[in-house]
Amino acid sequence: MNKAKIILLITLFIFVTSTINAQSPQDTSLNTSWATTKKMLSKFSDRVPSMGGTFALVEKGKIIGQYYFGFANRERKIKVNNQTLFPVGSISKLITAIAIFQLQEKGKLSLNDPVTKYIPELKKAPKDFGGFDSVRIHHLINHTTHYDRGVALYRQFEKDNPRFKEQESYCFDDLKPYFHLFKFTGKPGTKHLYSNWGYSFLGVIVERASRMKYQRYIHKKILKPLRMTSSYFGATNKHRQKCLAKCYTVDSNGVINKGIQPTYDQCFSEANGGLKSTVGDMLKLMNFFTGSGSKSEISKYNRVLKRATINEYLTINDENIKNPKKLAYSHKYKTYKRGKLSCLTFLTFSDVSQSYLGHDGYIYDYKSSCYWKKDKNIGIIWMSNTVGPKNSDEFAFSKILISLQNQFLVKQAVKDRTWEDYLKILKIKRK
Repeated sequence: MNKAKIILLITLFIFVTSTINAQSPQDTSLNTSWATTKKMLSKFSDRVPSMGGTFALVEKGKIIGQYYFGFANRERKIKVNNQTLFPVGSISKLITAIAIFQLQEKGKLSLNDPVTKYIPELKKAPKDFGGFDSVRIHHLINHTTHYDRGVALYRQFEKDNPRFKEQESYCFDDLKPYFHLFKFTGKPGTKHLYSNWGYSFLGVIVERASRMKYQRYIHKKILKPLRMTSSYFGATNKHRQKCLAKCYTVDSNGVINKGIQPTYDQCFSEANGGLKSTVGDMLKLMNFFTGSGSKSEISKYNRVLKRATINEYLTINDENIKNPKKLAYSHKYKTYKRGKLSCLTFLTFSDVSQSYLGHDGYIYDYKSSCYWKKDKNIGIIWMSNTVGPKNSDEFAFSKILISLQNQFLVKQAVKDRTWEDYLKILKIKRK
């Protein structure tokens, strides 16, 4: 062997060794787990060809692994890709909460303000337990208004306006004649009860405190500075319709419906579930909360919210958990605890150190998830466009995606399992 070859081999050895040494144990574990996950996703998606979606692993503000499966549009044979838009449902609440905290920073409102200061129309609601006069903005954020979520109101509204049920789109003015049907079941702040309407009311407060339409405010003050250029609220124009995934339902016989592509403005419901987005933009939102991303991205974050505000209200720590205004509730459910920290769902499997933060969404037949564990610099984003009954493969695949998410975020490791293994673990009956 000549001298040049020896030098080359030594150089290669040093390069490979330094690369291996540069990887932390977590990096190695994540890489191994991702390879295992990708192999399982390939097998499982072949088994469930009806489902379209994507699953992404995030580390240190970057996507280090992403798997696409199925069709965004079955009729047109368009596969899911990095430009596919998904309605992300309740993940939208993160955006609405950011807007509220922005307005608080600017002195436009206070979290302790009564809701009726901005929405006097709610004074028409019953006065039990103080009515909406006793509801503060932070109660809406934390889902602790302690009302019946407008069940009786909406039931009567649907009966009088059946076309709204079909479109799932109605506006604030449409609902005003029914406010007297609200029912309070306890004192605000004493019980958690998840409420989409609460965030819809927050959207109205954003408009009235800022004197801007909700969608315009969100685009100008949040989406644009965060460079979430693919994301939007409201109606879907013809250009974006090409990227917007359709959603599908599979019946008990395994028959897939024609699918729908909801392109209309949800109006009153936009603030609680109207965001359409891509995985790439969900990453930008995640990075905003965790303070990750490129230097250029990080430099824009303070234009949206101060880091002190995020740390005070939107971060898991012992102080936040002990403060009832920031933590709405915590209760045991099977093997984990589930809670609300301001607008953000947090899941903890034993203690605060194992918790992770974020939100998920379910709207029409779309499911989505965006969670992160800041102290480990990892996150998971996944989206899908097909649902099925509880004994279906589609249902099982959705549960598997949630299980993979939990394995990554809690254990930072994923086990290689078969479809049958997961059915047994998740206690899902076969068809």
